[in-house]
Amino acid sequence: MEEREAKIMSEISEGNISAFKEIVELYQKPLINFITRFIGDKTITEDITQ
Repeated sequence: MEEREAKIMSEISEGNISAFKEIVELYQKPLINFITRFIGDKTITEDITQ
């Protein structure tokens, strides 16, 4: 885990909601792309990532 990510995770553990939003924004697109390649269906991918 990179230093930035570790800092964000530390802030999340302290209850910082904006830090949670930041980590979601950081990983959301790469995760959606990975699952779409694995599943092959964008609609199902969106349901899974919700």
